[in-house]
Amino acid sequence: MDESQTAHIHTGDIVMEEIPCTTTRSILKSSGTKKKTSSVTVFCEESVDGVVDPSMSIRSAISLSEDVQVIECSEHPPFEDHTLSPEQSCPEISSEHAMTFQNVSYSVRGFNKCHWTTKTILSNVSGVMVPGINAIMGPTGGGKTTLLDILAKRKGTSGLSQTITGSVLLNGEHLPGDFNLRTGYVVQEDILEGILTVRENLQFSAALRLPRDITNKERSQRVQHIIHQLGLITCADSTIGTEFIRGVSGGERRRTVIGMELIIDPVVLFMDEPTTGLDAHTAVSVVQTLQDWCMEDNRLVILSIHQPRYSIFKLFDSLTLLSLGSVIYQGKASHVVNYFGRLGYGLEELENPADFLLDILNDSHSAISLHRRTVRKHKPKETLNLIQEFQKSEESQVIEKCLKHANTESEPSARKRCSDSFHQSCRRMPSTIATFFWQVCVLAVRSTIANFRNPTTVLFQVLVMTVVAIALGIYLLRIDQQTFDVQDLYVLQRTGSFFYIVLAQDFVILSAFDLFISARALFIHENGGGFYRVSSYFISKIITDIVPLRLIPTFILAVLTYFIIGYQATVDKFFIYLLLLSLGTITRTSIAFAISSVVRNRSIALVVYSMINLAMILFSSSLLSLDGLPNVLSWLEYLSVYQYIVQSLSVNEIVGVFYNATPTNISGQLFCFPQDGCVNGTAVLINNNFRTDFEWIWVSTGALIGMTVGCWAISYLLLRCAKKHK
Repeated sequence: MDESQTAHIHTGDIVMEEIPCTTTRSILKSSGTKKKTSSVTVFCEESVDGVVDPSMSIRSAISLSEDVQVIECSEHPPFEDHTLSPEQSCPEISSEHAMTFQNVSYSVRGFNKCHWTTKTILSNVSGVMVPGINAIMGPTGGGKTTLLDILAKRKGTSGLSQTITGSVLLNGEHLPGDFNLRTGYVVQEDILEGILTVRENLQFSAALRLPRDITNKERSQRVQHIIHQLGLITCADSTIGTEFIRGVSGGERRRTVIGMELIIDPVVLFMDEPTTGLDAHTAVSVVQTLQDWCMEDNRLVILSIHQPRYSIFKLFDSLTLLSLGSVIYQGKASHVVNYFGRLGYGLEELENPADFLLDILNDSHSAISLHRRTVRKHKPKETLNLIQEFQKSEESQVIEKCLKHANTESEPSARKRCSDSFHQSCRRMPSTIATFFWQVCVLAVRSTIANFRNPTTVLFQVLVMTVVAIALGIYLLRIDQQTFDVQDLYVLQRTGSFFYIVLAQDFVILSAFDLFISARALFIHENGGGFYRVSSYFISKIITDIVPLRLIPTFILAVLTYFIIGYQATVDKFFIYLLLLSLGTITRTSIAFAISSVVRNRSIALVVYSMINLAMILFSSSLLSLDGLPNVLSWLEYLSVYQYIVQSLSVNEIVGVFYNATPTNISGQLFCFPQDGCVNGTAVLINNNFRTDFEWIWVSTGALIGMTVGCWAISYLLLRCAKKHK
């Protein structure tokens, strides 16, 4: 160092004295003080165009005599790695699994204050990701997750609501259509089936995502290898845990999520905020595990992270800094402090580089004053533009050179080698991993296990319906013990009993809203990750939900009410009664499915269903005559489940039957012959505008089936149109 440089001797935040920095041994006379100081820091800085360059940092150890401080100086960079020229840090694009992105922009359109507005999230972002851990850092709202999603091909395509421009290449080639099937993506939240164990979740991922030609033994070996690799041996057979069941720790959950992606040995692993919600030790352990995985076979990890501790930051190979949707820095993580040092930002001793960088990105001016305590005679540039500074930096020029190399056709052999490497890695990863039937079976098995592990769901449904059926049967049992001044009321009481029974089925239906609301996040994550098709998921849920949770309680309701109330004790009448109640349950459950497919809040879904249910009751003509209804609304009765079921049950039970409803009927006889002066059930139904033809039963059956299929189709389409990622 030459004599034009000056050394600033500090104790704490106070500049004691400035001396020429000429040799590696400097002598500073104390200002008459005899106070011993254990250490000082010497910064040898050179002013260039009014900006002090603190890149020449000397950390010194001193020994004090009475009035002389002898400072032993040795050059030491402010960060671990020695400064390299940008050309030395240029990644080899031809290396296996290198990803480049150039001029990536992303904007969304929305309707705000009566007009369409466009918000730009990313603006001409370019960079290179090489094998190792590549971190994307920046303040909240800087575009970290958006860039991660675009690189992972999880933002869809441009349309009315969003616009995506730019190119993303892997080994010099555009990303294939099934890229998400060949890569892993770990979302910020730990999305798992909580009722299953760690091992069972890994087995589920292996069953659906590994190639079909792999045997069960090989799958089990693969699962066991992941368990050992991620240190999950002690908790492998422990339940993940739900809001009601205590499970594994947060770190074990996170490693299980990572394991479900590593099970396919992905070409690239994407991670969104992998350390969020973890304690410091667990966070370091997770990132260290990723580093070990990368080193095994030159793998590529790209993750977004907000403000990691130093022990995590030093594990990063590459760093991309984003702010306001633009690149502030892109290159080696070990060079970032030196880069900002050239801009006038000095890293204090023992300070976390991540904190240092976030301070700069959040407020550059306050960061300058905070990190420039060592030099007070120089004022920072008030108009410092970090985005423009990077664009004209040597680091940016190196990135541009690398991107040109990735896009050039001048080296076809290198690109062919990269392409062959990529396809070699993915050879055992066909686009369609499992057949439709296999996916349905695996999903059905998982749901069945969840039902058996949580028996309160089924048992509670059965218990509630048993209590309701007995109470309803006892209440309606009074029909046979009353006399009426108007004998028609005896028949109408029986039609009313059908209405109450159908209404009681709502106790079975209300829990159906949880099917697509509580499990929505799990479905979006797994479907977006290529675990299964939407159709496979939908069919499996219908099978495992309707049969155990809807039809079994309905069967109990039908049996208890039929024989307690005392309807006609014939086999054909009973099975028609059971069929109609079952179809009614399935149809209204399908309505609940359709509502829960589009509404994400259970409370709102219940309100919507209650309104629909009320409308079906009002237009059923079971309680009120619809003769005075305007013609424009008369068609609504054909959309009422109550209309079809109550009238069909009335036809099944009452048409062709004469009832003995006189006070002299002390023997409990319910049915009699016309010559005995009994009430004609058919005539009563005609007088009250009920259907009396038996064909109406089959018309109702067809209508209920049609409504069910229609609601299923709506639910399926809504699930397909739902946001597919995260």
